[in-house]
Amino acid sequence: MLVKDVMYRDVITIDGDSNLTGAAKAMFENKRGCLLVLESGMLKGIITERDFVWKVIAKGLDPSKLKTREIMSSPVITVDPDTDLTEATKLMVDEQGIRRLPVAKDGIIYGIIGPWHIISNFTDYMDQVTRDLIRHMNVMG
Repeated sequence: MLVKDVMYRDVITIDGDSNLTGAAKAMFENKRGCLLVLESGMLKGIITERDFVWKVIAKGLDPSKLKTREIMSSPVITVDPDTDLTEATKLMVDEQGIRRLPVAKDGIIYGIIGPWHIISNFTDYMDQVTRDLIRHMNVMG
């Protein structure tokens, strides 16, 4: 199973110059846990709910006085849409617990993948892996 088969395609983006109050409203209104930050049309960062808690609220900072680029995680680690789901999952684990992984290729954003996408497709994925294994065993004799 490939990343493009399970990714969420409706991503929300925001400009790096936007203030955090606007970013929080965008997340709330769109029922999203993250925003992709663009600068000059290019993906430059990602802001998550966790960023708000750890980098703003816990430090007592005023979100209306901060820009998205000030708290975004950057550089952004992305995954190609044609990457196998197992490889994408490994990347999320190996990169110290990435919870949301933008799907991009050649500067084009295709979607985003997170643990919920992996979990919700786990049964289908395991069925596919099992079929592939049985097929391989039959070829081997």
